[in-house]
Amino acid sequence: MHSSLDGVSGSRMPQELVEAVIDLVQDDRQALKACSLTSRRWTHRSREHLHKTVTIKLCASDLSIPRQRFKRIWALCTLPGITEYAREVHLCGLSKRVAGQLPGQEAPREVQHTPEELFWFVLGHFKHISSLIVSHLSFHIFTREQKDRLWTAFPLVKRLILKSTNFQNGEDFVSYLAQLPLLSRLSMRSVHWFDADLPASSMALLPGNTPGSNLSSLELCHGSSKEINCLASWLGALMSPRVESLHIIHPLGDLNGLSSLYRAIGSPLKHLSLVVDPDSRLDQAATDLITNDHIQSIVFDSLAMIMVDVVRAWRWILTILQKISPAELRAIRFQFCAEDMVHPLLGELDSLLSNPAFGCLAEVSFSFLVIGSSDVEVRAKTFEALTGALPRVAERGILRLLQRPWDLHDRSLSFM
Repeated sequence: MHSSLDGVSGSRMPQELVEAVIDLVQDDRQALKACSLTSRRWTHRSREHLHKTVTIKLCASDLSIPRQRFKRIWALCTLPGITEYAREVHLCGLSKRVAGQLPGQEAPREVQHTPEELFWFVLGHFKHISSLIVSHLSFHIFTREQKDRLWTAFPLVKRLILKSTNFQNGEDFVSYLAQLPLLSRLSMRSVHWFDADLPASSMALLPGNTPGSNLSSLELCHGSSKEINCLASWLGALMSPRVESLHIIHPLGDLNGLSSLYRAIGSPLKHLSLVVDPDSRLDQAATDLITNDHIQSIVFDSLAMIMVDVVRAWRWILTILQKISPAELRAIRFQFCAEDMVHPLLGELDSLLSNPAFGCLAEVSFSFLVIGSSDVEVRAKTFEALTGALPRVAERGILRLLQRPWDLHDRSLSFM
């Protein structure tokens, strides 16, 4: 692989084409490794994908690197061309028992750091990252110095994903966000407060220093009323919140806080995503969206639910669509199993979306997990079935069948 790839009819392949080819295999690490060895012109783009995300596994109890991982971590920090390509760091907490079972080798002789010192040494190589994932860490067990040092280590982060992580209380949580002034996308998945009644143990916020002025996308998964109310209070304290995209997945407990969250976000909210969950009473909370006539797109996703009652699911969706204001609604996306598309309630959906109130609607799209872009015959039959179930929507020319489900976690909700 040399002249035929670096030349087309005797001339060099355009760099834009080289990068397009590499981008096509960005999820295939073996292919990327092969591309990186093809020529120098292929190396840079290949490394951008190979080293984009760096996962650091650490002992969750004391923020230290397991000794059997010393060699791997040391290589990560000392080999040229790795840390400079990193754009995302994943801090993955492990229990001491699990950390002790990790495969690995003894630390190199040149490593003189203790496990705790090595952790902070590693973080010093990633101050430039723009995306941070934190999973399985309990911040309420750390000292204030550890917590403050951790959050100030990533000043340029714009995207933060928290998974299975506990904070002492809402005040601590918001004070940490204040150390990320560029934060624009926040995802909270099973994030909870350890004890909301305990005094805060983090840096106090300065007057007028409420974080979140750049926040444009918020995802909340398995959040209880305690966490939802905290988010509502936080966003309500901002002079002018700018959250345009909101993703709600399986809220827990009392949903009164969700109504407060909708009101705190206010008119900037344009893109809404809801996991179909008839038991969550989200349709009741959606009543507050009536006052927001700026919603431009909405996604209903049932692929994340197991054993969804189809009748209740469609009733739930219809209730929400009847409650929200469609004044500026441009797009609606449904993610269902293909067999759910034959339900008679689709006739009610067709009638509702044909109402003049939905006159701005420019796209009604469906995506199915089992239908790929190469299943031409299956796609044709599925689209024919959709056309038969939603004849008036199809007649308007706005019915679409997408090639693959929209990724709730990694894609912008603004799909227009």
